[in-house]
Amino acid sequence: MVKKHADQINELKLQVCNDSRKYMYALTQLDDFNRLLMAISHNDIPHIHQIVNVALRNGASVREVINKLEDALEGVYRPRGYGADDLDMATLIFRLGGHQLLFVLNQKLCLPSLHTL
Repeated sequence: MVKKHADQINELKLQVCNDSRKYMYALTQLDDFNRLLMAISHNDIPHIHQIVNVALRNGASVREVINKLEDALEGVYRPRGYGADDLDMATLIFRLGGHQLLFVLNQKLCLPSLHTL
Protein backbone atom coordinates (compact mmCIF):
# COMPACT_ATOMS: atom_id res chain seq x y z
CA MET A 1 0.00 0.00 0.00
CA VAL A 2 2.82 2.41 0.91
CA LYS A 3 4.75 1.44 -2.23
CA LYS A 4 1.66 2.14 -4.34
CA HIS A 5 1.34 5.64 -2.87
CA ALA A 6 5.07 6.28 -3.31
CA ASP A 7 4.85 5.25 -6.97
CA GLN A 8 1.83 7.49 -7.46
CA ILE A 9 3.66 10.43 -5.84
CA ASN A 10 6.66 9.87 -8.12
CA GLU A 11 4.42 9.76 -11.20
CA LEU A 12 2.76 13.01 -10.18
CA LYS A 13 6.14 14.65 -9.59
CA LEU A 14 7.29 13.58 -13.04
CA GLN A 15 4.08 14.84 -14.59
CA VAL A 16 4.54 18.24 -12.90
CA CYS A 17 8.13 18.43 -14.16
CA ASN A 18 7.07 17.53 -17.70
CA ASP A 19 4.20 20.02 -17.65
CA SER A 20 6.43 22.82 -16.40
CA ARG A 21 8.94 22.03 -19.14
CA LYS A 22 6.16 22.18 -21.76
CA TYR A 23 4.98 25.53 -20.42
CA MET A 24 8.48 26.97 -20.41
CA TYR A 25 8.98 25.84 -24.00
CA ALA A 26 5.67 27.44 -25.02
CA LEU A 27 6.64 30.70 -23.29
CA THR A 28 10.00 30.67 -25.04
CA GLN A 29 8.31 30.17 -28.40
CA LEU A 30 5.89 32.99 -27.67
CA ASP A 31 8.79 35.25 -26.72
CA ASP A 32 10.56 34.38 -29.99
CA PHE A 33 7.47 35.26 -32.02
CA ASN A 34 7.17 38.56 -30.16
CA ARG A 35 10.84 39.32 -30.90
CA LEU A 36 10.23 38.54 -34.58
CA LEU A 37 7.25 40.88 -34.74
CA MET A 38 9.19 43.64 -33.00
CA ALA A 39 12.17 43.20 -35.32
CA ILE A 40 9.93 43.44 -38.37
CA SER A 41 7.84 46.36 -37.14
CA HIS A 42 10.61 48.58 -35.73
CA ASN A 43 13.31 48.18 -38.37
CA ASP A 44 13.55 48.76 -42.08
CA ILE A 45 15.28 45.54 -43.04
CA PRO A 46 16.43 45.28 -46.67
CA HIS A 47 15.13 42.23 -48.55
CA ILE A 48 13.10 41.03 -45.56
CA HIS A 49 10.83 38.95 -47.77
CA GLN A 50 13.78 37.04 -49.20
CA ILE A 51 15.39 36.50 -45.81
CA VAL A 52 12.24 35.01 -44.31
CA ASN A 53 11.47 32.88 -47.39
CA VAL A 54 14.97 31.40 -47.56
CA ALA A 55 15.03 30.71 -43.84
CA LEU A 56 11.65 28.98 -43.88
CA ARG A 57 12.57 26.99 -46.98
CA ASN A 58 15.67 25.76 -45.11
CA GLY A 59 13.56 24.77 -42.10
CA ALA A 60 14.88 27.48 -39.79
CA SER A 61 13.30 28.15 -36.43
CA VAL A 62 11.90 31.51 -35.42
CA ARG A 63 15.04 32.22 -33.42
CA GLU A 64 17.22 31.54 -36.48
CA VAL A 65 15.05 33.86 -38.60
CA ILE A 66 15.48 36.60 -35.99
CA ASN A 67 19.24 36.06 -36.01
CA LYS A 68 19.31 36.36 -39.82
CA LEU A 69 17.27 39.57 -39.64
CA GLU A 70 19.65 41.01 -37.05
CA ASP A 71 22.62 40.02 -39.22
CA ALA A 72 21.00 41.75 -42.20
CA LEU A 73 20.54 44.91 -40.13
CA GLU A 74 24.21 44.88 -39.13
CA GLY A 75 25.27 44.29 -42.74
CA VAL A 76 26.83 40.91 -41.98
CA TYR A 77 24.27 38.98 -44.04
CA ARG A 78 23.21 40.10 -47.50
CA PRO A 79 20.49 38.05 -49.16
CA ARG A 80 20.89 37.55 -52.86
CA GLY A 81 17.51 36.82 -54.31
CA TYR A 82 17.45 37.83 -57.94
CA GLY A 83 14.53 39.10 -59.93
CA ALA A 84 14.02 38.99 -63.68
CA ASP A 85 15.65 42.41 -64.11
CA ASP A 86 18.79 41.28 -62.27
CA LEU A 87 19.05 38.17 -64.42
CA ASP A 88 18.53 40.17 -67.63
CA MET A 89 21.18 42.69 -66.62
CA ALA A 90 23.65 39.94 -65.76
CA THR A 91 23.02 38.25 -69.11
CA LEU A 92 23.60 41.52 -70.95
CA ILE A 93 26.81 42.21 -69.00
CA PHE A 94 28.07 38.69 -69.68
CA ARG A 95 27.41 39.01 -73.42
CA LEU A 96 28.94 42.47 -73.69
CA GLY A 97 31.84 42.25 -71.24
CA GLY A 98 32.48 38.58 -70.63
CA HIS A 99 32.75 36.47 -67.52
CA GLN A 100 35.42 38.62 -65.82
CA LEU A 101 33.26 41.75 -65.90
CA LEU A 102 30.30 39.75 -64.66
CA PHE A 103 32.43 38.36 -61.82
CA VAL A 104 33.55 41.85 -60.74
CA LEU A 105 30.00 43.22 -60.82
CA ASN A 106 28.78 40.15 -58.97
CA GLN A 107 31.22 40.90 -56.17
CA LYS A 108 30.61 44.65 -56.01
CA LEU A 109 26.95 45.09 -56.99
CA CYS A 110 25.57 41.70 -55.94
CA LEU A 111 24.48 40.80 -59.44
CA PRO A 112 23.88 37.13 -60.28
CA SER A 113 26.98 35.12 -61.10
CA LEU A 114 27.58 33.17 -64.28
CA HIS A 115 26.72 29.98 -62.42
CA THR A 116 23.31 31.46 -61.49
CA LEU A 117 22.55 32.26 -65.13
